[in-house]
Amino acid sequence: MAFAVASCTEEEIVENKVVGKPGEEVKFSLSLDNASRTVYEEGESAFPIYWVDGDKVQVYSPHAAKDRDNAEYKVILPKKEGQVVEKPNYAEDLVKTGDCGVQWGEGSTDENGKPTGLHDFYSIYPSGNYAFYSDTEGNVFAPGVKVNAKQTVYYEGVNSQNNGFVHDMSNCLMYAYTPKVDMNEGVVNLSYNPLSTVFWVEMKAADAPANPTADQIKNFKILGITLTSSEANIAGDFILNVGDGSLHSWTTPTSGTKSIDITLRVNGQENYTLNAGQTVKFPIFIAPVSNWGNSVLKIAINTDQGTFTKTIINTSNSSSLKPGEIHKIKLPELNVNTAEEWDVATWMRYIPRNVYLSEVSIPGTWNSLNSDCQSNTSIEDQYKLGVRAFHLDTRWSTTVAAGHSIFDKYYLKSDLSSDNMYLSVADGGTGRDVREKSGLGVVGSSESLGQIMDKDNTSFEDYLLQITDKVQPDEYMVLFCTFAQGSYNDVNITGKTWMKAISDVCASNSKVYDGSTINPNTLVGDVLGHVIVVVNLDVSVKDATLPSGSRCLFTYVPMNLPSDHYAETTTHTDALCYGSKSTSGISMYTSHAQISNSENKTADCGSRGYSLPLTNRDNLVKSFWDWSKDNNSITHDKWIYLGLGGYILNSSSEKGSGYNTIENRYGPMVYNRIDEMGKNGVPFYPMGIILMNNIMDSNYTDSNGVDLKYGFTDVCSKILMLNNQYTLQYDPDKTADYDPNYYQSGSGDGEGTEGGDIEL
Repeated sequence: MAFAVASCTEEEIVENKVVGKPGEEVKFSLSLDNASRTVYEEGESAFPIYWVDGDKVQVYSPHAAKDRDNAEYKVILPKKEGQVVEKPNYAEDLVKTGDCGVQWGEGSTDENGKPTGLHDFYSIYPSGNYAFYSDTEGNVFAPGVKVNAKQTVYYEGVNSQNNGFVHDMSNCLMYAYTPKVDMNEGVVNLSYNPLSTVFWVEMKAADAPANPTADQIKNFKILGITLTSSEANIAGDFILNVGDGSLHSWTTPTSGTKSIDITLRVNGQENYTLNAGQTVKFPIFIAPVSNWGNSVLKIAINTDQGTFTKTIINTSNSSSLKPGEIHKIKLPELNVNTAEEWDVATWMRYIPRNVYLSEVSIPGTWNSLNSDCQSNTSIEDQYKLGVRAFHLDTRWSTTVAAGHSIFDKYYLKSDLSSDNMYLSVADGGTGRDVREKSGLGVVGSSESLGQIMDKDNTSFEDYLLQITDKVQPDEYMVLFCTFAQGSYNDVNITGKTWMKAISDVCASNSKVYDGSTINPNTLVGDVLGHVIVVVNLDVSVKDATLPSGSRCLFTYVPMNLPSDHYAETTTHTDALCYGSKSTSGISMYTSHAQISNSENKTADCGSRGYSLPLTNRDNLVKSFWDWSKDNNSITHDKWIYLGLGGYILNSSSEKGSGYNTIENRYGPMVYNRIDEMGKNGVPFYPMGIILMNNIMDSNYTDSNGVDLKYGFTDVCSKILMLNNQYTLQYDPDKTADYDPNYYQSGSGDGEGTEGGDIEL
């Protein structure tokens, strides 16, 4: 949106001349030289930019009236017969967005300190709430000018420019500098020049072979594209010397980023699919870099067929990326035979930061450290498979009596004496009591609370640290915590409960997000680099007093299932929407992993509640997904949490087995549900937080034992990639690159000159 400019003739300016006075608002016009318009459109020899109605700019004058020297303005495009002129190279008006615009002051001073009436004007596109300042040399700076590390290109049909693509021009920074304007000269003309450097990328999918079979036609769903620099920051915040548009300095070393992520979307929703033989072109906007010659640039194209990575070589004989230059990059053809494996660590890079948390689907493990449910209980190894949600079933490190007795004190981690204990994690009965292994003996029954992880002195605190150490700055994860059936009775002991033990551990870990602040409008951008810890309260203690100041998000789901838990009624989904105990207003549609019955009947399992038929569990899970598919809610106050792990009852008196049977049932159910999206009019929609068994060492099979050609890792990848295929619900008032600590408004384009090709 460069304000390049007013198409006013000299006569018009004279006719509309305003004799300004101090305190009166300044009138602006927009001149449009070849360097300032708004929408990139590749021509034969140039890349013109055109204005977009509503583009916003910020204008500043150090010589204007005090407290009226900085204001935001909106571009009004010319109209013909009531319609906006197509591809205008000028603006009809510049209208202030606030109560006050920039006002005339006394002007600059001469060598004798007397006001001259002359004003210098500076402007930046897009507007960004910039706090301009000047130094003793008279230079004017704008701190916090930003090139986003998340950029989007939209496909809006074959009738749009650039083969149907429209570019988000909010990253095409522009500046205008109009010096020594006398208030009696009338309208102030602002002429914009581009500041960003542009890589103009051409990407093509390999042609399909002659007379191809369906399997030979390879289309590529573009999950996301990443440009990475080995040395120089190519995006982020920097201080701009507005006087000449030069890059003055980065605000701090941490304010910049060495990578830029680009998404290609269809009508703002689904990710773009590049069909066999098709070519697309799109821009990547980059902050001007003075030392690019020392950097190695790589571009990675992440697709559903794999990842394509290429190195960009600087052949332009220049060590800098100059403002306004456009460099063409032609990528090699995407060919499935040259693809690398998709990296599960990149799954969240391309999700817009303004997406609500309720819209994100996350794969996880049920009883993550339990060797009955998981063939590999390593947090690190599970993370590498794509797991981003974990479940820890907590236990005290010692027992004093049978039946999950109450304890009157706890310690986070301490010496293993009869009076001191800490919170640990259960291992399904295969571990041994820590006190027993350390020679301290067992007090009471070891059956109830002796199922501790088979590692000496390992606490819940240790396992939480393993999880939070894995979370990356551009992603978030979830940890779901439970405690043994019948053990919730200690909630009546003020300040000395297992809930407080978890809360205290979380309070000492800076990567645990403050769950008490989560609400229906919480966005992905709010929680990046953190783990959300959800603590499950049994329904029987849903009215318990929560630990004061806890960073956990408390919800309640029954651990002991009632006999009618999966009752099929017209309202059963709402009946199983459990509210949060926190003040968040969030509730969860929940199918809790627990004992299942392969027969068409329920069984009373005593202290473990009822075992219910798998078919009832199937129907409930499917109904939650149907609700998600049809959900048009704008409140985002309901999350989906599905415990799809667990085991099958052997008899009413035996714990049971069948962990692999459960996995082989629900893994394919998740996979097939996602696989049908995007086909035959079925939309994409969130699947929720899904915790699964991973005990099988082979692919899944159908009811006839036929290999389905995919397993647990493929299901995880399927869930992760689902997030990259749509933006179902997002906050329209926040940018796709939303950062809760940064403000920017406006959107627009600019024009630059070709700066030379860059080869691969």
